[in-house]
Amino acid sequence: MIAITLIIYLGLTTVEKVSGWKEKNIKYLHLIEGLILTALGILMFTGILA
Repeated sequence: MIAITLIIYLGLTTVEKVSGWKEKNIKYLHLIEGLILTALGILMFTGILA
């Protein structure tokens, strides 16, 4: 989500285009976010990431 915000801020695309893309790919965005959060949780639990 931060990457999408930066892309809009830098003027590389418009909000309308991103909204359409987001609606089509929301499942994949949630999957990626979940995997990132799971990986961070595992790293914190094992002590690799303090």
